Amino acid sequence: MPHNNPVESGVIVAKWINEPKPGKTKFNIKTDNNDFYLCSPAVAATMQQGGTYKVQYEVHQFNGQTYKTIKWAQAAETPAPQAAAAPGARPTAAVNDTPEHIFVCGLLNGFARAGNLLPGADVQTEVVQLGRALRLAYREIWKPMAPSQPARPAAPPQRDPEMDDEIPF
Repeated sequence: MPHNNPVESGVIVAKWINEPKPGKTKFNIKTDNNDFYLCSPAVAATMQQGGTYKVQYEVHQFNGQTYKTIKWAQAAETPAPQAAAAPGARPTAAVNDTPEHIFVCGLLNGFARAGNLLPGADVQTEVVQLGRALRLAYREIWKPMAPSQPARPAAPPQRDPEMDDEIPF
């Protein structure tokens, strides 16, 4: 029997985007007003920490808890930037200055320098698709290992018999 969960919409600011916990499939999104949402990896790949998004989400109850699952997200227009900083002021870190952002930008830069991103009518779409694929690759590479996949045991230390001599003091 299908569930008739209400679908709502709104605008959120993604304060945190957390990877799924081991054994889980949904990302956790915490907003600037401390609401929590769940979303699929595909939806999470379209979002960035600190970004403002128009979302459609499904509301459902489970064990007395209310859950909101984002089904669709689109970047919302953000207000005009604030006035420039005072001359000589230290620049602040960018919102996207995360290991994932650095990974994706570094590889995109490498692709461009190697000539793999050729100017053309569809280069913007190509860069966006490649960027999303790299974000998913980063998350796959650095995701926590599930408990069913034990970490490889450390190799025993190598002993060199020549190093067993004593050093006189």
